Amino acid sequence: MPPIYQICAASKSEERAWRALTVSHGNKLRHYYDYLSRTPLNQDGERVFPMKGPYLAGVWECEVGGGARLQYTVDEQSKKVIIREVNTAHP
Repeated sequence: MPPIYQICAASKSEERAWRALTVSHGNKLRHYYDYLSRTPLNQDGERVFPMKGPYLAGVWECEVGGGARLQYTVDEQSKKVIIREVNTAHP
């Protein structure tokens, strides 16, 4: 199944953090890249889920592994997954 959503970083610093995550979690990140480019709004157990809280409406989190995680939003109109925050370890 081809990608439906384009994945992009919200800022240059998040783009750099994404690249660092590809080095430390390459294989796992490939799996979640494919997942997010096709079904970013589907909850995947405890690994991909919508954040809770009044200021986090529309924000999702993906735990890549080993505490590494990323937070993202989805722009349905432009079919983009926007990476808002990348952590290489649990914050």
